[in-house]
Amino acid sequence: MAKRIVCFGDSWTYGSDLVDPALVPVLEKEGHSVQDAEYKYFHKNLPYREEHRYSNILQKELGIPVDNLSEQGDSLIGMRVKFIEWMHQQPQDCSDTLVIFATTAHERYSFYSAKDKQWLHSGYLQYGGMHHPLVDHWKRHLVHSSSPELHDYTLLDFVMTSRALCKEHNMSWIYAPVFPAHSHGSITDEFVTDWSMVDICQQRAMEGHKVWAWGEHPNELGHQFIAKYLISFMKERTLIQ
Repeated sequence: MAKRIVCFGDSWTYGSDLVDPALVPVLEKEGHSVQDAEYKYFHKNLPYREEHRYSNILQKELGIPVDNLSEQGDSLIGMRVKFIEWMHQQPQDCSDTLVIFATTAHERYSFYSAKDKQWLHSGYLQYGGMHHPLVDHWKRHLVHSSSPELHDYTLLDFVMTSRALCKEHNMSWIYAPVFPAHSHGSITDEFVTDWSMVDICQQRAMEGHKVWAWGEHPNELGHQFIAKYLISFMKERTLIQ
């Protein structure tokens, strides 16, 4: 049984669009929209976002530590790097640990910048959020290399690598796809969730619940539904008590 959980993922796991209501009047007074909260008041909004994202709800409901190592716009490459770096700091036997991989769109890509000494993600290129001397070069790379075969290989590589590391360290794991269109294909694994996170929220929205924040991410209620589903999934497979 898991005594701690570690979460990896993209903006859904990160808690993007979760904005402290107390900041909204301040933003409006300064002529900013709610979308600017993460950039104008990152540190003030941080406690609220961390409290209301699904990883913290899991911690409250299960009464065990839950670490969140997600990043906005992350790719499977970026998630794998974070997971391997985290693994290097762990003991050989992690049988008390459950890892939840909220697998993102596998066409996303990450580039390592030796100058910046960090990984930069293609999502920032897509939305114009990156100003870097190599941006044009990276865009050309994405255009000319993008293909279903590469995307499928990226997913397969991520799953096989992360699963092998989990087995080596006696850890439990779950793959929880964010997007329904990005299934795990021929990868058969007992611990791939039946529903994607988008599916969970869409289903609740069809039932009349308001689960979406201002952008394309779940709001506080949406995160509650995701946490509830994950808890049910984990209990069915006796990963937690």
